[in-house]
Amino acid sequence: MVELGQRVVSGLEAEFRRDVDNNADDRAIMFHIGIATQAPPLPEMGELSELGIDFVDRCLTLDPSVRPTATQLRGHEWVQRMESELVRPT
Repeated sequence: MVELGQRVVSGLEAEFRRDVDNNADDRAIMFHIGIATQAPPLPEMGELSELGIDFVDRCLTLDPSVRPTATQLRGHEWVQRMESELVRPT
């Protein structure tokens, strides 16, 4: 989940790039997660909604014993709103 949060933040900052080796970014992210002592900075208001920031904050919880599971995060209100907007009938 920390990786998901980092990817949301990276996407917002327009810094998420894929190399020819698609696994290079994944390995760097996983290495960082393993040694991190603090989460990366959260997006600011204006970059993402309050609910979106809350979602990223929950994803970036470093302590796995208190970090929400993927199932719990899938039920987050921000994800639910995004899904409903993407699946709207036309």
